Amino acid sequence: MHPDFIKRLKTQFPVGLTPEEKKLLQDMRFLIDFVLDHDLNMSLALKVIGHDLDEIVRQGSLDKAISNGFLPKSGDFSNYN
Repeated sequence: MHPDFIKRLKTQFPVGLTPEEKKLLQDMRFLIDFVLDHDLNMSLALKVIGHDLDEIVRQGSLDKAISNGFLPKSGDFSNYN
């Protein structure tokens, strides 16, 4: 990526990821790779990621959702190869 583009994004979104946010994004990436690697239906990834995003938006943040007992479904796929 172009360094100016990354710098502009960091200006627009100055706060970095929490450890929980980073793990969730890694789990979502793993899920997408899992679907691609095993030639599964795209709706699997969309439903699981959509479920997680809906709850995070509803609660206002990932940290708040987790503190209220939310467990992202995306994390289930990080245990499979």
